Amino acid sequence: MDKVTHEMRLMQWTPIIRQCRSSGMTIKSWCVENNVNEKQFYYWQCRPREEVYSSLEKTESNSQPNFVQLPIPVDYPRDRSAFMADMIIHIGKMC
Repeated sequence: MDKVTHEMRLMQWTPIIRQCRSSGMTIKSWCVENNVNEKQFYYWQCRPREEVYSSLEKTESNSQPNFVQLPIPVDYPRDRSAFMADMIIHIGKMC
């Protein structure tokens, strides 16, 4: 499939995917009710994700990582046994 055809089909499928996702129904039920091929739905749902991921990979490979130092709150417990994590960030296989 050439790039123009791919982009046109993606434009056609984007509102279909949004309608399904916002319906509150399961994908299978929504597809049956709206006469949409479920396999095609999943195929076109993946396309934008793959494109965004590949564009992010290109961007990240050309840039330096940015780090932000987070301030330690005044009431931060100095005793590590009292520490409770508010957030855990996983990046790839790193924790």
